[in-house]
Amino acid sequence: EFVKESVVTYLQHDSTAIRKQAALTCTRLILRPGETIPKRGHMAKVVAEILSKLLNVGIADTEPSIRKSVLKALDDRFDHYLAQPENLRCLFIALNDEIFEIRELSIRLLGRQTTRNPAYVLPLLRKTLIQLLTELEFSSDNKN
Repeated sequence: EFVKESVVTYLQHDSTAIRKQAALTCTRLILRPGETIPKRGHMAKVVAEILSKLLNVGIADTEPSIRKSVLKALDDRFDHYLAQPENLRCLFIALNDEIFEIRELSIRLLGRQTTRNPAYVLPLLRKTLIQLLTELEFSSDNKN
């Protein structure tokens, strides 16, 4: 609750440094290492809501360093929540980011979710892979 009421509000701050620190603080406080991950009940809803806001920052913030920091901070403690369809959609959006490292982080996060929600992740990953291969095949930069 503290994170939701006190820290999340700073995710929309004008200052880049404050937004970045707010995002990193949220990831550190909502699921602490070693704690049992709440999968049901009020705390699970709070964590899911905060993670949704973090993912929105991770795909929509104007500052690439913030987007990168958010995605980088989402370690395997968050996988239960990341495997939810609404959060997976955000990760698939991040695959189209202009910054390569952000796309790479997104594909790593999605790869981790293939065991938790394969019915949702695998078809979209296949589609993305085919799209990328087609772009490579018809790229004007192709020297061969």
